[in-house]
Amino acid sequence: MKASYHNGRATKAGNVYNANHNTKIETREKQKHIDHERTLENVVWARDINNLSSKKLIRQEGSFDARAYELQFYKDRFGAARERKNAEYIRTGHKSDVRTMEQVINNKKTAPLETIYQIGKEGEHVTPEQLEKVFREFTNWMQQQYGSNMEILDVALHVDEATPHIHARYVFFARDKNGDLDVNQTAAFKELGIERPNPDKKVGKYNNALMTFTERNREQFYTICERNGIEINREV
Repeated sequence: MKASYHNGRATKAGNVYNANHNTKIETREKQKHIDHERTLENVVWARDINNLSSKKLIRQEGSFDARAYELQFYKDRFGAARERKNAEYIRTGHKSDVRTMEQVINNKKTAPLETIYQIGKEGEHVTPEQLEKVFREFTNWMQQQYGSNMEILDVALHVDEATPHIHARYVFFARDKNGDLDVNQTAAFKELGIERPNPDKKVGKYNNALMTFTERNREQFYTICERNGIEINREV
């Protein structure tokens, strides 16, 4: 069967994805394609809001406000870098470049990267339990590969739509010139040694490090599916 691994940050209209679509019951109730009787069967994992320094994701009960949680994470983890940058912009007369953390997390370049994982399609798919098992193995691999420059923010397993699938949201970072952690996918990929598909050509829509990252991860996702006895059609 087909397995889907898809990355994105924003809609075609340019609006960054709303994390609460994945986690908040009140938001999902507004979606017409959802089986609202099953929404309570969805599962959400995120850090303890009172212990954001922990890397452990714990199950969240009831309706979870992922937008507020992610904003607090950004402030906690990247606030020092933002304060320094804003102070420098003000000092050098570039007040128009000052950004709040709300603006940072809602910018297409610095918003969390959201990935959808799905195995199969409507009428032919794995169980939610099988999908979760594969995803956990894949997440362990990702943390080993990218953990120095990437954090997983939250995860939502949806069973209230046609096919079980998972939404996972990630943030990439690196230390800036002051030694502070800052949201920066380009610098993170550079430190991780992830290059664009054709390093001899300029960076562009069809030649960037995210493409390499995505293809590497998709292949690993397929491999883990197969290791768990799930035959995958690898044609993207």
